[in-house]
Amino acid sequence: MPIQLEFTPQPGYLYARATGDFQSHDLAPALATIFDEYARATLRGVLIDVFDLHGDLPTMERYKVGVLYADHARKIAVEQAGRRPRIAIVGQPPLYDPQRFVETVATNRGVALRVFTDLGAATAWLEGD
Repeated sequence: MPIQLEFTPQPGYLYARATGDFQSHDLAPALATIFDEYARATLRGVLIDVFDLHGDLPTMERYKVGVLYADHARKIAVEQAGRRPRIAIVGQPPLYDPQRFVETVATNRGVALRVFTDLGAATAWLEGD
């Protein structure tokens, strides 16, 4: 089953819940959908909950995902007069990578992205300055 997405606007951010079993080729279309929804919203950030998403993400795929986040964030910045999303990803192993490789790749490209294992910490970061 491909990735299923549910969206719930919250004060200041879009909550995107991803569920299901995935293969790496499912990630690019799912991220495109998430960023399309975010672009239509007038919110500061997006929280992507992957607690109920199951699959394997090898290191090279993590790199590609970090680049995808950066590409989508840059596209929004160009199309929406400098709007820069804050992106919080919350999940658990194996999708959560203790080395935070996706976070490193995206932040090295100028994106405000953080990876968390705690929903409260992710929300607090999104709501902070």
